[in-house]
Amino acid sequence: MGPAERELRRLGLRYAGVVRTVVIATCSVLSLLAVSPDAVPVTLAVAVGLNAWNAVYVRLPRGPVVIAADAVVLAGVCLAQPWVVQGEALYNGTSWVLVVMSIVVVTHQWHVRTLVSAPVTVFIVVAYLFGSALASSTRWPEALPLALWMLVEAALSYGLYVLVRRGGRRADRATAAQELARRQSTIAAAVRADERVHLANLHDTAAATLLMVGAGVLDGHATWLAEQAARDLDVLSGSGLPSTTAGDVDLVRLLEDVIEQSPLRVDWRGTAGLAVPAVVAVALCRATREALNNVARHSGVLNALVRVSSRHNGGVVVEVLDSGRGFEPEHVPPQRRGLTHSLVERLKAVGGRAVVASSLGAGTSVRLEWPHA
Repeated sequence: MGPAERELRRLGLRYAGVVRTVVIATCSVLSLLAVSPDAVPVTLAVAVGLNAWNAVYVRLPRGPVVIAADAVVLAGVCLAQPWVVQGEALYNGTSWVLVVMSIVVVTHQWHVRTLVSAPVTVFIVVAYLFGSALASSTRWPEALPLALWMLVEAALSYGLYVLVRRGGRRADRATAAQELARRQSTIAAAVRADERVHLANLHDTAAATLLMVGAGVLDGHATWLAEQAARDLDVLSGSGLPSTTAGDVDLVRLLEDVIEQSPLRVDWRGTAGLAVPAVVAVALCRATREALNNVARHSGVLNALVRVSSRHNGGVVVEVLDSGRGFEPEHVPPQRRGLTHSLVERLKAVGGRAVVASSLGAGTSVRLEWPHA
């Protein structure tokens, strides 16, 4: 049983008890007004006993013993009809006992199991007919249509209960399907994110190194190439930079390592001891390395400037500048993952941003910002 179906069943049980209690209490008061003065004591005793039992019944678990006791009490009220219901009310449908028994058989369908509620309903209807027969042995058949209508009411109530529970089951299935779709979507998004990170690492390392060799930026026999290949392997295997789940690390020290590994002559201007979260340091270092690789591949110069500064709110700014040939950022094709992923998206993922400014013949400026606040 799912949560929606369980909640509907709980509400049905609660409101069935409330409706039964209100109807019994109201009919008990009206019964005293509908009988002759000499029948008031008996009617009052029956009404008080019925209300006292109902107060106990609605608070007890609906076990077999409780249901059986309830059926006996209600049958006793039915058999007392000759003394608590007067005249034509027995046969014209205005009897307060008829109203009470009708609401009882209706509410039973909502809080009593079907295998139990069906025989109990029949038992109460038979007791009602017996009470009518005790009042008049010749006119009791006139009460038969009223008794049969109670069976119809019980059947209609049971049908409504089945429809409500079926709706609850459908709601639970729909909720479960939505949750499964959400979970699968989350897993797929995580897989895609892992794939993007792997592709970005591959682009930043082995692909960038091979591209520089293929473009003639580096001599394939240079010592730097073997060292860079070893560093690329460290990154792809998960080592090299600190774990993204670690605490704060020294950004300046990590950037110094990145600069030392660059094939360019880098003018370094930094502030010592900038502590930032490791995940931010990883993003800034990899973005800086990619920016330097872009300078080596595309700028036509072998010099670059890297500046690191802190903000008053604890944030940091890393700038990579060159005086090379420059380019037009708005005309960069989608295939250029260095700008679109390694820089912009990588900084965005840690709450920062990357701004690339360049123009033909005027060099390029890459500004990496992480606002701590």
